[in-house]
Amino acid sequence: YLTGVCFGPFVLLTISALFSSLTASYLISVLFKAPETAAGVVMLLWILAVELSYVIGISLPLALPTEMFGTAQAVNAVCLFLVPPYTIIAGMNALFNIVSMGPPLESAADVFVWSFVSMDGRPFIGPAAALVIPTVAWGGIFAAFVFCQRIPVVGEGMAAPLPKVAVLSEDGQVVGAEDEAEDEAVLAERRMIEGPGTGRDDTVLAVHLRKEYRKEKKDKKKKRKNEKKDKLKKDSKEKRAKTIAVEDLSVGLTTGECFGLLGPNGAGKSSSLDMLCGIEPPTRGAVTVGGKSTIDQLPEVHKRTALCPQLGGLWDTITAREHIEIYAGIKCLPQQEVKSRATAVLAALDMLKHADKQVKELSGGNKRKLSVGIALLADSSVIFLDEPSCGVDPATRRSMWSAIGRSTAGRVIVLTTHSMEEADVLSSRIGIMCNGRLHALGSPQALKNQHGAQYTLEIKTENQTCGSAVASYVAD
Repeated sequence: YLTGVCFGPFVLLTISALFSSLTASYLISVLFKAPETAAGVVMLLWILAVELSYVIGISLPLALPTEMFGTAQAVNAVCLFLVPPYTIIAGMNALFNIVSMGPPLESAADVFVWSFVSMDGRPFIGPAAALVIPTVAWGGIFAAFVFCQRIPVVGEGMAAPLPKVAVLSEDGQVVGAEDEAEDEAVLAERRMIEGPGTGRDDTVLAVHLRKEYRKEKKDKKKKRKNEKKDKLKKDSKEKRAKTIAVEDLSVGLTTGECFGLLGPNGAGKSSSLDMLCGIEPPTRGAVTVGGKSTIDQLPEVHKRTALCPQLGGLWDTITAREHIEIYAGIKCLPQQEVKSRATAVLAALDMLKHADKQVKELSGGNKRKLSVGIALLADSSVIFLDEPSCGVDPATRRSMWSAIGRSTAGRVIVLTTHSMEEADVLSSRIGIMCNGRLHALGSPQALKNQHGAQYTLEIKTENQTCGSAVASYVAD
């Protein structure tokens, strides 16, 4: 019965059963943190469901009167069609029944019927029910998840829905912003990126970036009296726990802009920078630099970018000048320009007197200046600076800021910092991050106006009497 007009229906029934089985197993797996646990439970669930179907099928004739038997059997079969393993069994059974006991079959259309009456007058469910019901049911459930933007992830549970896109009214105000936890400017930026025909030519574009890191942790087990079992406890299974470093970051950066990511330790600044420059792939989302993807076209991205990392990139036994010359060669600068370019970079950072010292002889501040100089060396269209002035004294910091400020023209500079002063001096736009999310976005002055432009004045006095006098004077 798998030849002739029945071969096509058999293939479709097989595909339908595979689709419903994979979709159902995928959706049920989100109830479990460990994929291996989900696999075992789903398999056990399917076995129990199939066994239950046979028990119900045997019990129905005994529990119901004859006139209700047909309807109850049909309802039972339809419900069991939602159990994928039963789908293939029932489908093959319906196909066998219609071939062996049904009317003559002349085409595949005669096979795809919802029900049929056998030659001896008994009603049977047709193959069409086994094909349509599970496919529509499980396909509809998955389509509902997609429509709600809550795609489950196997072994990780239900993903949070994407934030609503802000809608601007005719006067430029964000509609419904009162109900959103995000800042209006952040929502407007996301809308600008997602909307077609924005008219903005972004050199760096990040869309819905999310970064998750995995860490190992051991399961806690109950104490056991037996010492041998206590030894086995040390070999407990390790599970992976995820830490969300960056959540739904969307931002676009244009040429000539210096963008500062401001926030405390652990806010997600460095993780965001690593994704923007291609060091770390995003868990979700996409990044393009100069129209090139950091996932599929990373070598092309590297040609357009330069990076000043927090740590690394320097060799202890090589001088500062040799560092710049080596990196100039890596960046393919003309050989005749290497020495003059190295001297110019060292002079801009006030490091000529340290040019011929080995890196191990330089102070921490001078090492930071050298790392910044290497990043500013070539004509890269995008420069990433990860906390460039960290550990640098105020005078050195000012000279470094001047060098960075002079390099903004014709480029995009992205820097991370803890200092509002540094972000205020260098950045044309600032994004404030906390707990992996971008909470505020705008120019330094706009952020001051929106979130407060007060100043805190701290004065130390010799005693409380003088302190009271000073406080009274300031208050007046």
